[in-house]
Amino acid sequence: MRVHLIELTDAARRADEALVRMEPRARDELAKEAQRRASALGLMRGPSPIPLVLSPCALPREELAALAAGRG
Repeated sequence: MRVHLIELTDAARRADEALVRMEPRARDELAKEAQRRASALGLMRGPSPIPLVLSPCALPREELAALAAGRG
């Protein structure tokens, strides 16, 4: 089976580039604040927040696996 992902729009590409350029600490703070705001607005599954994804594009399988294992 082959999966074809859509091309990023200009806006999504610019957002991805801006996130990549951010210092890791600033990106982490942005992610935490976004998660706080989303949870406050009700993005929850029961008592647990639904995790946000900051990237408008998919990560390589190896990077996703490392993040899932807490190595990313």
